[in-house]
Amino acid sequence: MARFANITLGCTAFCFLSIFLYALVKSNLNPPGPMSTYYIFSGAGFILFAYVLLKCDVELKVKISLLTISVGVGIYALEFTLSYNKKLNIEYIRAKLAEKSGITYDLRHRTQVWMDLRNSGIEAYPLYNPYDNMDFKNSEILPLGFISGKTIIYCNESGEYIIFKTDEHGFNNPEGLYDEKNVDYVLIGDSFTQGACVKREENIAGRLKIAGNRVLNLGMLNSGPPKELAILKEYAKPLKPKIVFWIFYEGNDHEGLDFEKKSQLIMKYLDKDFSQELINKQALIDKLLIEQIEKDFLLLRETSKTNLIKTNGNYEASFNISLSSIKLPQLRRRLGFHGRECENIFDPLFKEFLAEAKKTVEDWDGELIFVYLPSYDRYQEKVNYCRKNFLDKEKEEVKKVVYDLQLPFIDIQTVIDSHPDPLSLFPFRNYGHFNTKGYELVAEHIDKYISNHRKKNGIF
Repeated sequence: MARFANITLGCTAFCFLSIFLYALVKSNLNPPGPMSTYYIFSGAGFILFAYVLLKCDVELKVKISLLTISVGVGIYALEFTLSYNKKLNIEYIRAKLAEKSGITYDLRHRTQVWMDLRNSGIEAYPLYNPYDNMDFKNSEILPLGFISGKTIIYCNESGEYIIFKTDEHGFNNPEGLYDEKNVDYVLIGDSFTQGACVKREENIAGRLKIAGNRVLNLGMLNSGPPKELAILKEYAKPLKPKIVFWIFYEGNDHEGLDFEKKSQLIMKYLDKDFSQELINKQALIDKLLIEQIEKDFLLLRETSKTNLIKTNGNYEASFNISLSSIKLPQLRRRLGFHGRECENIFDPLFKEFLAEAKKTVEDWDGELIFVYLPSYDRYQEKVNYCRKNFLDKEKEEVKKVVYDLQLPFIDIQTVIDSHPDPLSLFPFRNYGHFNTKGYELVAEHIDKYISNHRKKNGIF
């Protein structure tokens, strides 16, 4: 038992020392963040367990080691439970709120919707980001759009799954718009721009079209500034629209930059003349994506049998425990140790990508307009003030870049802040993308800019 106790105490002391060193490195690499708590906690833990290991008798060592193991097992059991419940709770809450509102809520998992459509003879594909699983190192190209001309299963936040047919380059438009004569305005952005999770006619582009504007929607889920610049150069540049609206979502767009800049190919889009000529390679793009998704489909079918847990016969949730759980993200969040959520880390590359986007658009005598979308985190009933403070600081950095580049700035946050009931703009007043009312409000203010632009120039 003495050896067992020494090993347990030694390993625990080593863990605390590792946390201390990790906090030290992070604080040196990044701007000041909430690392003082980690210093105190890990430093005290290391000293305590090192003292017990070196100074205490065997009996006390055994008792403390058993207590340490019990507490450790309990903590990780709680973390795994919270990780499991995270998705389940969102779906459960939405379904319950829909029931109270008399709205029918589709309780199927998206994988089941996919299977049902396939079984009915419809060639459908789920819209998701296959790039994490795909090995593009040996690929001829890096796709930026999605599969063209196919039935796509998107998301469900308001009760029904959004299913639409992609255009000839895999974006959320009707076919036939890729002609200079058909497009005056282009929207660039992530899933909010793409139109998650509402019908096509209810998203930003759809509302603008109803108002009489000729719009092409080039929004794509999980896109950060590097990918958005690439999409602009590949698909908007050939059309030379009068205005490009760069729609920035504060919830994760800047974080997307951190991931996408690791791609050497994506970084090449900072070069003025670089292009993959993707607009002429859709057949190859379709082939690559379909092969990958079909491969993932087989895995998802097995996953749906083993990892999708049914609750009360209705709800399914993914029990997705990954290596990130070692850091206890769910538990730390609930205890107020928000870590990255509070760190104001702004990448100067953001300005480079936006500057290149501006130059690209101005080269064809177009205009780039920056649209700022706020996160639900600002309006939730239990506000995470650490997160809100982070968003405020990030917004100031973003605005500084936009103003330095002399770009028009449409601030949707101020619009929603002045709304009498901001939560009514989100599905069931809960976390998610905008609902139809939210998208309508965004489109209304973009349309106002377009109208003023027309009056100012008197040409269209």
